[in-house]
Amino acid sequence: MFVSCAILRLLVGKRWRCGPTAKHMGARIFWGGFFAPVLLKITMYLAGQYFAFPLAITSYFGSMPLIYTVIDIQSLISAALIFTTFLYYPMRMIISPRYARRFWQQECLPWLAPQYRSFTLYWFIALAVILTLLCAPYQSEFIAGYLVPVIFIVYFIGISRIGHALLRISWSVSAFLLVVYNKNFLQGVQSEYSLSFVLSVLISFTICLFYMADIYARSDRNKRRWRSQAEEDPLTGLPNLRALESHLQSCPQQAICSLRIDNLDFLSRHYGLMMGVDCKRQIIRALQPLLGAADKVFQVPAAN
Repeated sequence: MFVSCAILRLLVGKRWRCGPTAKHMGARIFWGGFFAPVLLKITMYLAGQYFAFPLAITSYFGSMPLIYTVIDIQSLISAALIFTTFLYYPMRMIISPRYARRFWQQECLPWLAPQYRSFTLYWFIALAVILTLLCAPYQSEFIAGYLVPVIFIVYFIGISRIGHALLRISWSVSAFLLVVYNKNFLQGVQSEYSLSFVLSVLISFTICLFYMADIYARSDRNKRRWRSQAEEDPLTGLPNLRALESHLQSCPQQAICSLRIDNLDFLSRHYGLMMGVDCKRQIIRALQPLLGAADKVFQVPAAN
């Protein structure tokens, strides 16, 4: 573990522990989710060759059939990829209350807004119902055969609507419940090869979920940046007519006051376009101290 963390720090930098779905996610997944478990299994085997362990756990440190070795490595990879998130975010919130407030404001509050509240509520209700059926104490071939793929569909639907950190936490909790209470989830899995296939599916879906959530989060950031650029005049840097429309939609009770200065046309024609732009900026700087907290200045096209 220390070797993989040191390599990851050399490759990523000082912030290698921050933001598991942030930049360099491929390096984080490989060195933290694959290299560390394989290296841990190798060290466990070497420890079993030189040290004596109790009979109850000696099989984990000695030689075993190949398929059981594969299952053991897959279990370690699943723990590193899936269940690390289950501990990472709560521990970071306990260590830093400021991060807990920021997590609530950035990852939870946006999805509780009026336009997203109904979807978020129904999505978590659907997830809770599916988990209840899959983790129920009774066994049903219908539930095990047809309801298991639905949970993956639910998560794919939630990728574009739920924050990536909140999605990762919910998936780690869901995977933990499915593995612990597995009577319905693993119904019909009676061989080691079937168990290896199920673990491979969980690992593959986890990696796909991480990448797709990161792609949607990056796309959403680009959309917000493009929207902010589209609502800004390129010359003066002031909010334009589109920004005025958005402002009136959010604050319909606001009053509009128009300021027109005819001499700016004269300055722009005889002293250049930037002369008029500089005059507008100086006028705005003079008006800003006189405006209220909710008042804004907008640049209307073809008007001075």
